[in-house]
Amino acid sequence: MAPTAQPSSSSASDGLIDKIQNFVAENKKVILIGATVAAAGGVGYYVYSQNRAPSGSDPKALEAGEKKKKKKSTTTTTSGESPKKKGVNDPDGPLLEERKPKAPKVEEISNDDSEPLNPLEIAAMSRPDRAALAAQFKSKGNAAYQKRDFTRAIDYYTKAIAVAAVPEAVFYSNRAACYLNLQPPKYENVVQDCDEALKLDPIYIKALNRRAGALEALGRNEEALRDYTATTILEKFQNETTTQNLEKALKAIAIAKTEEALATREPRLPNYHFIKSYLTAFRPRDPPVLPPTPSQGDQTLALAHEALAAGDHAHAFTL
Repeated sequence: MAPTAQPSSSSASDGLIDKIQNFVAENKKVILIGATVAAAGGVGYYVYSQNRAPSGSDPKALEAGEKKKKKKSTTTTTSGESPKKKGVNDPDGPLLEERKPKAPKVEEISNDDSEPLNPLEIAAMSRPDRAALAAQFKSKGNAAYQKRDFTRAIDYYTKAIAVAAVPEAVFYSNRAACYLNLQPPKYENVVQDCDEALKLDPIYIKALNRRAGALEALGRNEEALRDYTATTILEKFQNETTTQNLEKALKAIAIAKTEEALATREPRLPNYHFIKSYLTAFRPRDPPVLPPTPSQGDQTLALAHEALAAGDHAHAFTL
């Protein structure tokens, strides 16, 4: 029996290659789809690894990430709520605790007239509350003024000025009226308060009149005349009292100017015609001619002329 021939290694490898080629040809679409999926998975893993953490070779990036994590952990707790602010009783808390002043109620301040106003408490109040409190102090000031308690009214108006969020001209003008009614009046304070009122309201007639009166009392008549003139124009010349005050101030200025001119004028003689007329009045004259039946007065006049002619001036004066 003849021996069986063994296949060579080259023929076996050729058969394997043919099988692979046939498999690729038959499953070409499946192989392409699998390669595409594998490529997409590789790209996705690369992007995920880049976004998850910085490269180990970049220490700055790692340090920035750690700082961000620490900052986030200090601002929020595990429950998502903000941590409680540390106080002076905490071991690592501040040495001093800063407290904001509590805004008081309007009634608490307005009812307690003996205590001075606290600037910090006033600053903590809202603007509407400050306006309401200022209005209450103004009302109390008006009531005290009606009772002629001017010192107390001044205190209320001063508190209204201090607490008001927006300054009001009426507060200053009302306080000026109180200064004007004190005994003795404080005219300088009147002028100062009216100045402040007129800064806020330049055509405030009451403030103009009060300042004019105080200026007139201080002897500053020209300034008083200015205020009286402005008031007269604003009132359209219909207030008789203001017109009289204007004329009085004008007269006072005229008298002061005349006295100043006379005091500084050099003395001089009258003119020639005045002197001649004056001396002519004393020239000798003939005695008057009496009527045929003179009266007692006519006879007395004749006796007076005779006494003058004799130089008896004292007797002539008695006649």
